[in-house]
Amino acid sequence: MIKEDLKALLKSGTEALGFVYVGHESVSAPRQTILRVYVDTAEGGINISECAKISKHLTALLKVEDIMSGKFALEVSSPGINRLLFELADYERFVGESIKIRLHTSIQGVKNFTGVLERVDNEMLVFIFEDQEWVVPFHTVKKANVILGG
Repeated sequence: MIKEDLKALLKSGTEALGFVYVGHESVSAPRQTILRVYVDTAEGGINISECAKISKHLTALLKVEDIMSGKFALEVSSPGINRLLFELADYERFVGESIKIRLHTSIQGVKNFTGVLERVDNEMLVFIFEDQEWVVPFHTVKKANVILGG
């Protein structure tokens, strides 16, 4: 399975039903892979029945396309209050908020931190962390989520 193919399938399947694809993550579990898909409405806010509808549709698509190797469990949910950030556009939307970051490799000996996102310059994320400006290349981010009220 190619990550871009999976993303394209999930995005088109979600949007075909009139919802917004936010992103996805895969988590390895002992006997299967858990595929978490985050969805929303254009207005923001999605309910359980809408998530169930999307889940049923995406499950059928995944089975037909046979894009997932091995056993998997599909979870469809809202991005939540501490939403994960997937694309540069997500970061631009949350400038001024506290963001918890995990990096692939450390910067100045730090691999995990929470800082206020000051701005996004091209593919560079600029944070205020420990009263200093930190510039983080987007491609070095392993995982990031908003910490509202943080």
